[in-house]
Amino acid sequence: MSKKESTIFFMALVSGFLCGVLTMALAVLSSKVNAQSSLIKVPQNVSSGEQQSAGVQIYDQVQAKSFKLFNGSKKLIATLKSSNFGLPEMLFFEPESGKARIRIALAEAVPICPELEMFDHQGRKRVAITLSNHGEGILTFLDDQGNWRFRVACDPGIEGKLYFSLNKDIWYSLSCNPNTSQLILQTKGGRRIITTPASGTKID
Repeated sequence: MSKKESTIFFMALVSGFLCGVLTMALAVLSSKVNAQSSLIKVPQNVSSGEQQSAGVQIYDQVQAKSFKLFNGSKKLIATLKSSNFGLPEMLFFEPESGKARIRIALAEAVPICPELEMFDHQGRKRVAITLSNHGEGILTFLDDQGNWRFRVACDPGIEGKLYFSLNKDIWYSLSCNPNTSQLILQTKGGRRIITTPASGTKID
């Protein structure tokens, strides 16, 4: 074998050896990647964008006595917990002041009723929406002292009822049903009731 042929043979041998080593390394690396991928469970119905965060473990069911939600600045913005009566209660907080602004809960009543409350920036309740014991809707607006100022409600047997209040001594209400309408005017000097039955208007 000539010197030139020996050189070509040697280079071919080295090239084959390097290709074999490279092939083996790629095979080992691929097996490790597949093994790690098998540890991450990705639901079949998630999109490609969601699959990028597949490292987060997904649970079918989570049990806890309470949950707290924080924003990107680590400020508390919401809680979900059980009330003192053992009923669900969710609160939404203003991040900077920490004051509760919205409350959604089931109220302790017979029967149990849902309620939604809204608070001003001082944490005072100003609006409430709930159901009566008879399942009728009630919308209430309150002043900064917690007193009723305006209330809309439906009562059994009455089509509707409006209640306006300046304070506990000065207020008036309007109610109506298919047969009668009634206006009550309350002042510090007394009360006047105006009723309009089918037979005519009556003032007391």
